[in-house]
Amino acid sequence: MRGITRSVKTRTNASSALQEPKLDADFVAKVVAATDSACVFTGQDGNVSAVYGNFARISGFGEKDSIVGQSMIEIMQALDLRDLDGNIFMKNDELADALRGMLASNTEVRLQNMTTRADGAMVLLESFFPGDGTILSVLRDITDVAEDRAMLRYAMNTASAGYWSMDLRTGAFSFSDSVNARLSDKERAQIAERGLFAIIHKDDVARMATDWQNIVSGLGEFDLTYRVVTEAEGVMWQRSIGEVQTLPDGTRVKATAFVIEITDDMKAREDLQEAQDTAAQKEDFMARMSHEIRTPLNAIIGMADSLQDEDMSPVVRDVVGDIEAAADNLSQLLTHTLDHAKLSSGTVKADFEPFDPRVLINSCMRTWRAKMTAKGLEFKVGMADDVPESLPLDNFRVRQCLDNMLSNAVKFTQKGRVILAARKVEHAGRPHLALIVQDSGIGMTPEQQRKIFNAYNQADDTISRRYGGTGLGLSISRQLAVLMGGSLTVRSTPGKGSAFVLMLPFDPQAALNENSAAATIDVAATGAPAAPTAAASASQQPAPKAEVPRLPFEGLSVLCVEDNPINQKVVERLIGSRVSQLHFANHGREGLAVLNTVHIDVVLMDIHMPVMDGIETTMEIRSSNKTYANVIIIALTADPDYQQMRICRNIGMNDTIAKPVRREDILEAFNRTMGSLSDSHGVQVALG
Repeated sequence: MRGITRSVKTRTNASSALQEPKLDADFVAKVVAATDSACVFTGQDGNVSAVYGNFARISGFGEKDSIVGQSMIEIMQALDLRDLDGNIFMKNDELADALRGMLASNTEVRLQNMTTRADGAMVLLESFFPGDGTILSVLRDITDVAEDRAMLRYAMNTASAGYWSMDLRTGAFSFSDSVNARLSDKERAQIAERGLFAIIHKDDVARMATDWQNIVSGLGEFDLTYRVVTEAEGVMWQRSIGEVQTLPDGTRVKATAFVIEITDDMKAREDLQEAQDTAAQKEDFMARMSHEIRTPLNAIIGMADSLQDEDMSPVVRDVVGDIEAAADNLSQLLTHTLDHAKLSSGTVKADFEPFDPRVLINSCMRTWRAKMTAKGLEFKVGMADDVPESLPLDNFRVRQCLDNMLSNAVKFTQKGRVILAARKVEHAGRPHLALIVQDSGIGMTPEQQRKIFNAYNQADDTISRRYGGTGLGLSISRQLAVLMGGSLTVRSTPGKGSAFVLMLPFDPQAALNENSAAATIDVAATGAPAAPTAAASASQQPAPKAEVPRLPFEGLSVLCVEDNPINQKVVERLIGSRVSQLHFANHGREGLAVLNTVHIDVVLMDIHMPVMDGIETTMEIRSSNKTYANVIIIALTADPDYQQMRICRNIGMNDTIAKPVRREDILEAFNRTMGSLSDSHGVQVALG
């Protein structure tokens, strides 16, 4: 202990006898022993009259009997007392004068000080001056408490935290030193006079007043977030979390709160919100741009498609074909760019619902067979018998991946074949659906394979110049695969072709929760050939569904609700000669008027329209009690993403066609929905 080696002079007074305390000594000894403390009594002459407990061990001062009869003031000076925060309380001469003043006073005083032993232990000295010239001193080893207090103080300083309390009966505030240090004398005086609201930001006062009233009334949680304004720090965000102490009779007497500065957190939150708002604005902009670009693109592709029925010379037919091909490339570029932007912003979500993989494979086969044939490629499709008839996957996203994989295969295969296969495999202890697209195209080197899934990268610049494209399709597909708890990998040999494997767990939600889906699954890991052989039996190939004859649709009455005059002309040229009646409306309100006057079998409904859009119109139709309430509604949307399609489905639309639209798209949609129409097409139909 600092000062332990200092000599302690004993104040002797032969004429005065030591004053014994008027307490039962045995009782005091038992209390002191039970609390592991030491108790020292000082008489009116200022000398120690009695000691209880192990004073020597606790104080480190000396043997128990050595201080009896000595001056308590000199003992306190030798202990080198400090305040509870570890600072020197007072110089020795000042301490002596203060203690003598307390002994001479008739006022009760209590002092709490701390001293440090030579071994570093902390000792608390509590001195009681009852006002009769005596002193009762209690010493306790508080090393653990002091260390906890020091750590708390360190933690509060590090975290810019502290605590405050308020006496609810008097309104008096008290603060921790960490809080006090950030306040000026003026601000402390203002708080003493007006309470904590003296430094609350003016824009938060009204809200805080309401919240505080709820807290003291027991109606609200004691968790406050607010701004304070101080001279030293300016504007700061703070959070106070505490409790209200209540007496047994329900009287609330004190509020105590832990307070922490959260300015940086609030700034980060504001930055995050700003970033999210910016991302939302970008997404909204991209959606609007998509709509605006697809509208004229719809006219180009639709008009070019409608010319296929006209008598044209071979040269003109080639020109029309070139126009369609260029428009197709532009449409694909737009779709990939928008998909990549959405994936980058984190706004794309997977929606897992049961679907039949066989239906998906059939659809892909119908869509891509014509393109394969046109290029002179053999297209083989295989489906293993052990693939379940229903899997909880995202049908829309799986189809998106397959289309990108098949598009890539067609682009880079000049002769030979493309194979699409589906089979069940085991990976990481889970059953997976393996969808494999194998081609006999140009193939890739290992270095090219490492780059192929990077956004905007193709195998090399030569391929980019020769074959075109953005290099986004496979990057998007891999991201979608991961989104569904799966993976997309490739195995390729230059000059011999490539095999892409889309691996999807049967239970994607469980795989995502356990992070068990590997991103590096190799084709060889499937434990099966990458694709069916050329001799695959016909039984392995999914049989296409029976189709309703497409031409003509005699007796079919169609209403096209579309605000763009050019798009109306496109629809008229595409299907005008193939249906019995074709009516047009410029917006939903006009569409309802047509439905109220003419029998309609199918409505082609645009989504974005003035006056009354397609969503509102559809909801109006479905909620009506009119005879047309169950009319078939097919959406024509320039926003062909999953969320838009899901909205259309949820409000009661029967099908969705993405713009730019071709005759084939409309007739396919008619075929899918004709099952709910009668042969005469002239009676009310049920929702499909």
